[in-house]
Amino acid sequence: MRIYYTTDVHGSTLCFKKFLNAAKFYTADVAIIGGDITGKLIIPIVEQTNGEYTCKHQGTNYVFKTKDEMEIIRKRIEDQGYYPHVTNKSEMEVFAEQKSKVDELFTTLMLRRVEEWVKLADERLRDQKFACYRQR
Repeated sequence: MRIYYTTDVHGSTLCFKKFLNAAKFYTADVAIIGGDITGKLIIPIVEQTNGEYTCKHQGTNYVFKTKDEMEIIRKRIEDQGYYPHVTNKSEMEVFAEQKSKVDELFTTLMLRRVEEWVKLADERLRDQKFACYRQR
């Protein structure tokens, strides 16, 4: 029996997609994804009053003139394992005042990502000839 095991994807959608493809590539009978599957950080993308979006990510300040431009960095942030959150200045003020709101958002974004991954795995692995498991 050939087992493909991975861990520490840390919220990276790109790494999760690689996991989904790896079992077939390595002709595994079983694929297992272990712990540390969630990301560690929310990256706010703040909509400005002029319709632009701003974001600070990995030491770089970004300004996007359109939603399409913003979507490029949003996808990159997601692939790197962080949680992009499109927001506005008033919500950012609430987050600054109430840390519990940040914690709630973080939990929501983590659960949403895992739910998206489960759906993606169901779609992509439906007709595969191996079993896929996750550790609890």
